[in-house]
Amino acid sequence: MIKVLAKSVVFLVTIFQLHAQRNYPPTINGGKEVVYKTIDGLDLRLWVFSPERHQKTSRVPAIVFYFGGAWKTGSLEQFIPQAEYYAQKGLVTVLVDYRVKERNNVESKKCVSDAKSAIRWVRTHAKELGVNPDKIIASGGSAGGHLAAATALLQNFDEPTEDKAISSKPKALVLFNPVLVTAAEEGVTDNYIKKLKNFSESRFGTSPKSMSPYHHIISGLPPTIIFHGKDDKVVPIASIEDFNKKMLLHNNRCEFYSYPNAGHGFYNKGKNKNKWYLDTLSKLDAFLSDIGYLN
Repeated sequence: MIKVLAKSVVFLVTIFQLHAQRNYPPTINGGKEVVYKTIDGLDLRLWVFSPERHQKTSRVPAIVFYFGGAWKTGSLEQFIPQAEYYAQKGLVTVLVDYRVKERNNVESKKCVSDAKSAIRWVRTHAKELGVNPDKIIASGGSAGGHLAAATALLQNFDEPTEDKAISSKPKALVLFNPVLVTAAEEGVTDNYIKKLKNFSESRFGTSPKSMSPYHHIISGLPPTIIFHGKDDKVVPIASIEDFNKKMLLHNNRCEFYSYPNAGHGFYNKGKNKNKWYLDTLSKLDAFLSDIGYLN
C-alpha cells in the first residue's frame, strides 16, 4: 500500500511539473522576445524593452534583470515594472529567463552559466540593440541578485562553447536582497552560519565557496548598489553587511541601503503601498546618474 501511494505521489508531482513547464514562460507584453541560448534542446529566451523612438545607432546603457526563486523556481514577470520604468527613462532593459531546478532539473551552477550567457549575448548584439557594450548593468533579486553578482565576481561557469573573448561581466551591479555569502569563512558573522548549511555541493553542483560572491571580492569591481530589508528572514542582513564591509576594504564602490520593518522581496511593486518600490527606484536613479548611466 505504501509503495502504491509513493508511486502515486511521484506521478502527481511529475504531472504538476510538466503542467508548470507547459505554462512557462508567461506572455510578456511590450518586450521583444529573443532566444539567447540553446542548450540540451532547450531554447532560453530574454525579453528586450527599448525606449520610445530608440534607434540602433544609439549607444545607451542596458540593464539586465534576473528573477529570484532560490535557483529552483520564480518568474521573469517579477521585474517587469522596473524594466518598463527604465526603458521609459532611456535605457534598454532586458528580462532574462534561465534554467531552474523545478522546471529544468539543473544544479545552481547552471543558473550562473545562463546568467553569464545573457550578458555575453547583450554585449555581442550591442550594435543592433543600440546599446553601449561598456555600460551593461546586471540586476536581480534574491537568487537573481546572486546571479547578477556572480556575473561580475565569479571567474568560472562560463558556457564552454561561447566566445570568451567577449566578456560576460557587467559594468555595474544593482542588487535587491541578494544572496552573496554561500560559505563560511573567518570574518563571516556567526549569527547566519546555520543558514549557510543549506548551501551544499549537491545543490550547487560545485563547492559552496566557488559560488560565493563574498569569497571572490577583489579590488576593481563594478560600482554596486544593494537594497535589503532589516527583517529579511530568508537572507540575513548580516551577510550583506559583511559583503559591503569587504567591498569597501578592497576600495570598491558599494552603496548599501537597509530598510526597517522590511522583509524578503520588500522592493517588489505592490508591497507597502509601493513605498519601498518607489524609494528603491529613487535611490537607484541617483546612483545611475552619478556613475553616468542615466541623464
